[in-house]
Amino acid sequence: MRIRLVSSVILTLCIACGVVAGQASTEQGLTTNLVEILGYVDRFAKTLNIDLPSPLTTNDVTQFLPVGIGGVAGVRISRRYHFVFNARYRFIDGFTDYRYSMHVLWRADSIEPLIRPSKISKDQALELARTYLAKLGYSETNLPPLLPPEIHQWTWEPEGVPRKELLPFFNIVWKLKNDPDDKFCMIEIDGLHEKVRSFYIENMYLTHKGK
Repeated sequence: MRIRLVSSVILTLCIACGVVAGQASTEQGLTTNLVEILGYVDRFAKTLNIDLPSPLTTNDVTQFLPVGIGGVAGVRISRRYHFVFNARYRFIDGFTDYRYSMHVLWRADSIEPLIRPSKISKDQALELARTYLAKLGYSETNLPPLLPPEIHQWTWEPEGVPRKELLPFFNIVWKLKNDPDDKFCMIEIDGLHEKVRSFYIENMYLTHKGK
């Protein structure tokens, strides 16, 4: 997998936390209450061993988008923490650590310090991803029919340099059997610190199944 020299931007809205802290979530199931979302973020962060204070308060939030594109509420906890969480239908279905995720890093001065041997293999990264998936309450046997997971190790290929460097980061992707062109779940594992750096799951299916 190649690091592309393109910056990825999460669209969030800077607003005063007090404006929406007490607002009720909508009848359609969209989560628009910041205090409510922080409860989901707190549980999610504890499960994945994300380095955040607990309990989280509205003072920890830099940006909050009550209802975004596709009904996704976004929370950015940055400055000190640099984390972005997406909540949809009362689930955390997306998370990115902007300090380490290869999905958003692209500058050489950010990547080059991370060019180090991984402490774990691809198979161990997969097992770690499965462990965290289970901790979040998801079982591959109870999810919709999936293809075997794909494991990709990131590489750094700067323009004009005739070589590529292996990076200690792994993308584990599960795709639906009936829609193999679309990912159902993705977990990015940091092989240096053995942590999750980004996560995504398509929870529309899970919501309709009553998970």
